[in-house]
Amino acid sequence: MQESGNSIFVDSGLLDEARHLGIDASTVAERALLQEIRRRRSPAEHEEATRKWKEENAEAIASSNRYFEEHGFPFPQYRRY
Repeated sequence: MQESGNSIFVDSGLLDEARHLGIDASTVAERALLQEIRRRRSPAEHEEATRKWKEENAEAIASSNRYFEEHGFPFPQYRRY
């Protein structure tokens, strides 16, 4: 695999095999990069990324919390707690 700017170059044989098997190579590459980034982050970097994510998603989190407070959790028969 070679990288140039924002492009990633992958052996064409691998991509052909992935297509044949119905594998979305972009999704697999993105997940693998995310996993490697998380593995290599320092604890301080991880905390900062978590804080930033919570800040960026605070409105959606609050909205979900309000929904569950008003309507309860769906499918209570499947709750294990």
